Amino acid sequence: MPEMIGKVQDLLEQLESKNGKIAELTSQVESQSHTIDALTQQVGQMQRQINKLTGGNKHE
Repeated sequence: MPEMIGKVQDLLEQLESKNGKIAELTSQVESQSHTIDALTQQVGQMQRQINKLTGGNKHE
C-alpha cells in the first residue's frame, strides 16, 4: 500500500508539472495572439494609407 501511495504522489507531481507547462504555453499563445492582432491592425492601417495614395480601394 505505501508503494501505491508513492506512485500516486509521483503521478500527482508529474501532473502538476505538466499543468505548469500548459499554463506557460497558454500564456505564450495568448501573448502571440495579441502580437498577431496588433500586426493585423497595422497592416490594415497601411492598406488604408496605400488605398488613399492609389486613389481608392481597388482590388485586382
